[in-house]
Amino acid sequence: MFPSILLDAGAQFLGAALFAGAAALVAAARTAWRRRSRAITGSGPGPRPVPGATPGPETPAESSE
Repeated sequence: MFPSILLDAGAQFLGAALFAGAAALVAAARTAWRRRSRAITGSGPGPRPVPGATPGPETPAESSE
């Protein structure tokens, strides 16, 4: 069988990997939530309107009308 120190090191490595994975998932979820809330509210960085420009049609259906 394996010495207990190897089992302990393996358990610690797995625990650290699980913790790092959970932290990465939380960070990704927070980023996605921020992007979603900015898209809904319109706040945050985004394309700025050009002064004097006329907005074009949003969808191909609008351009055919």
